[in-house]
Amino acid sequence: MGKIIYPNKLKKGDTVGITAVSMPANDEKIDIAIDNLKGIGLNVIETSNVRSSGIVSSDGKRRAEEFLELYKNPDVKYIIAARGGEFLMEMLPYLKGHEDIIKNNVKWFQGFSDPSLLNLYI
Repeated sequence: MGKIIYPNKLKKGDTVGITAVSMPANDEKIDIAIDNLKGIGLNVIETSNVRSSGIVSSDGKRRAEEFLELYKNPDVKYIIAARGGEFLMEMLPYLKGHEDIIKNNVKWFQGFSDPSLLNLYI
C-alpha cells in the first residue's frame, strides 16, 4: 500500500486556483468566495471556464487541460472546483497519462459532489 502524501498547509500569500471541472460557477457566489479568500491573505487565479455560460463549463478535454495547468503551476498550492455537476466523467479520459503531473506536484484539491471523483483519481 502506498504512503499518503500531504501537501503543505496554506499560508498568507499562497495562491489558490479555481477551475470548473463540471459546471461553471454562479458569478455572484464565486465573487463572494474569491473576496473571502483574498480577505484571508490568499491570491486567487481562475481558469477561463469558471465563468462560462451554459450548463457545462467547457468540453471534457479543455476541463482536463485547465485542471492540469493548475497542477503544473508551482505557485498554485490549492485547487478548488468552482461547482459540482454531473459532467466530470467527460474529462477523466484526458487525465490518463498525466498521472506524473499530479504525483510530482502535490496540492490540496477541494470539490463536492461530482468533483469528489477527482479526489479518488488523485
